Amino acid sequence: CAFSTKHTGLGVVGTVGTIHLIKTFQPLFSPFKVNQIPQKIQNILTGKMFFSGILMVFLVVVIYILTFVIHFQVIKYTGVDEDSMPDSYRSTLLGTSVKLQAGETVPSLWEQIVHINKHMLKVNDATSFKHHHSSTWYEWPFHYKGLVYWWDNLPNKTHRCVYLFGNPLIYWIVIISVLLSFYLLDKKFWVIFFEKINISNEMKRNLIAISICFYAWAVNYIPYSLFVKRTCFVYHYHPSLYFGILGFASILDYITKSCSR
Repeated sequence: CAFSTKHTGLGVVGTVGTIHLIKTFQPLFSPFKVNQIPQKIQNILTGKMFFSGILMVFLVVVIYILTFVIHFQVIKYTGVDEDSMPDSYRSTLLGTSVKLQAGETVPSLWEQIVHINKHMLKVNDATSFKHHHSSTWYEWPFHYKGLVYWWDNLPNKTHRCVYLFGNPLIYWIVIISVLLSFYLLDKKFWVIFFEKINISNEMKRNLIAISICFYAWAVNYIPYSLFVKRTCFVYHYHPSLYFGILGFASILDYITKSCSR
C-alpha cells in the first residue's frame, strides 16, 4: 500500500506495459492458429517482447533515479523535513547546526537515494492518521474537497496558501466518460472482436482507444477501494483522471464520426 500510494505513476507505466504486450502478441491472436505461425516468427515476437520489456524497465528506473539525483544536487540548504535524512548528510547542508561526528563519513549519492526511499516507504506504511484534507476513493470523482499544500499566516489574521483544487466540471465529465465507455464497450466491443461484425478500421481504432482509456482509469482507481487502507488524498486519483479525460475525447471522436456516416 505504501509503495502504491507514494508511486501513483506506476499504474501508468503498468498500463503502457500492458498495451505493449498486447501489440507484441497481437499476431498470435490473429485468425490463424498459434501452431500455424512459424517457430521463427514466434521466437522473434518473444525476443522483441523481452527486449522491449527490459528496455522499458531500464528507462523507468533510470528516470526515477535521475529525479533523486537532481533533488540532491539542488538541495543545498537546510529546510523542512530535513530530519528524515541521517545527520551525516544534514551536516553537509548550508545553515545547519549538525556536525559530522568523529568516524562518520558523508554518505554517497547512492546511499542518500536508498535511505530516502526506505524512509519514505516506512513513513507511508505507518500512515493511518486522519488528515483534515484527506479523502476517500469514492469522493474523488465528484471532487468537492481539495488539499492545502502550503499555509502561511500573515498579520491582521490573514494568510496565504497553495491550495490544490481542480476544475469540478472536468471531474464530472470523467464520470460521464466512464459510464459512456462502459456502455459502448458492453454494446460494441465484444460484438466487434468476437462476433466478427464488419466495421471500418477507423471506428475500430476509436473503440480500442476507448477500451484502453477505460482500462487505464480502472486499474489506477479501483485498487484504492480494495487494498489501500492508509490515508489518501485527491491527488491519488489524478492518474485515473488523465485517462478519463483522454477517454472522453475518444468517445467524442467516435460519436462525431458515427453521426457523420
